[in-house]
Amino acid sequence: MRALATGVINDGLNKNDFVEYAAAEQATMALSAIINAMRNTGMLNETQFKSVNGALSKLYDAVAKDEEYKPQTFAAALREFSQALPTTTN
Repeated sequence: MRALATGVINDGLNKNDFVEYAAAEQATMALSAIINAMRNTGMLNETQFKSVNGALSKLYDAVAKDEEYKPQTFAAALREFSQALPTTTN
């Protein structure tokens, strides 16, 4: 599942796939589903989940208002999310 999250992150940071608001919004929801699945399957402990979920909230903030969406703000939040995602999971 971490590979799925990494794929979404890489699409946004390396391919600039999330310049459009709708794509960024979909990516945010996908990452949310992935980290919740990781938590539910025991791949993330509670401390790891809280850290990643905190970074996820910044992604949600970046897509909170479509008329105010800025791709560079989303990219910065995506980089922060990437850093919060543990390289190893439980």
